[in-house]
Amino acid sequence: MLERVDDDNIADVDSFLARHEESAQFLINNLREHGASLAEHGNSGNVKALRQGGEICGVFCLTRRGYLIVQASSPQPEMVLDACAHESIQLKGFIGEWDSVEPVYVPWSTQAH
Repeated sequence: MLERVDDDNIADVDSFLARHEESAQFLINNLREHGASLAEHGNSGNVKALRQGGEICGVFCLTRRGYLIVQASSPQPEMVLDACAHESIQLKGFIGEWDSVEPVYVPWSTQAH
């Protein structure tokens, strides 16, 4: 299940990111500095969470600059790419640990851009 990050689920998102602190610093800092919604800053974006079995299993954000920041223990590439396609920002690149990025990058790289 895909959900926007807001006051109702931020504690779950923070907990997930804290468990992946070494590789989730971009997301942790972006949330802290820019919040969970797209704003004027180039690093801001609409932060979304993936939930499976009631637990957060991934968090991602397509920034205003076009970089997808992703941290996922159970990547769901179709959901992530579909969410990005519904943003007004063109996806240009990826930031995150390879185990989180690769499942999303591979299908994206085979699409026409």
